[in-house]
Amino acid sequence: MEKIKDLVKVLERLNSGEPVDSVRGDAAQLLDSIDPTELSLAEQELIAKGMAPEDLRGLCVIHMEMLKGELEKLRAKVAPGHPLHTLIGEHDAILGFLNDLERLNAKVQQSQQFTVQDAEALRHIAEQLVSAEYHHKREEDAL
Repeated sequence: MEKIKDLVKVLERLNSGEPVDSVRGDAAQLLDSIDPTELSLAEQELIAKGMAPEDLRGLCVIHMEMLKGELEKLRAKVAPGHPLHTLIGEHDAILGFLNDLERLNAKVQQSQQFTVQDAEALRHIAEQLVSAEYHHKREEDAL
């Protein structure tokens, strides 16, 4: 239970605007020792306190940075055609579409205009993300 409280504090620091670099060490130490259930409980506690779920992204950024080295090692070990190679490639594509969505959102928010080109880009991104459900199903089945 103590780890959950510590993680909640780290998440609150991230979402208060404290630079990610200054929180990274504390977050990394906690993430090394916490299991997915505890992480989920910490997130639920923050949401119950009124934090919006999208404000939990700061932790995801740190977590992904930590796992990047492990992912690169895994990439080097699996050959094209291996199921993990395929899943990793699909995952990269999905992350790319999510990044595209964030950029499009920022552009629209900044200009406060939504053009025909923006609508076409949004439609394309949405189609790709909906089709990613097949990826998630295969990933769950494999795990």
